Amino acid sequence: MANNVDCYVEHRLKEWANWYARNIDYGLGYPKRSIEGRLLDEGGYLSKSSGYKRELNHPAAEEIEVLIREMSSYNEELAKAIRVEYIKNNTQASKAKLLSVSLAQFKLYLKMAKAWLSGRLLTLRHYHSTSSVSYHNNYS
Repeated sequence: MANNVDCYVEHRLKEWANWYARNIDYGLGYPKRSIEGRLLDEGGYLSKSSGYKRELNHPAAEEIEVLIREMSSYNEELAKAIRVEYIKNNTQASKAKLLSVSLAQFKLYLKMAKAWLSGRLLTLRHYHSTSSVSYHNNYS
């Protein structure tokens, strides 16, 4: 059974994955959809509001990205497992194969990566709660 910390980390990872998927353009700034695709999506009508929008500021998701990069400096396999798990839409078995590890090893990497993130997020949360900046969420 998942505890509040596990649920919080899972929520933050899903939030990060959604932000990451919307913004990955390798710094090129090209839209995700072609004009033809946008026309199909918008029923043949394009307006300024249906154009490409890059979400530049999402502090919670950006914090997870920074933490995953930090994790990578300590253990690259854990960071790769988290990225593959939350970014790719494959089965866990195919994700494990992508990383050239067994399914059991992949699941262990995920468990270890989430535990690492839990510790870092709790440390940051404690730091913010003891500083002059107030930090609140719905998972307390």
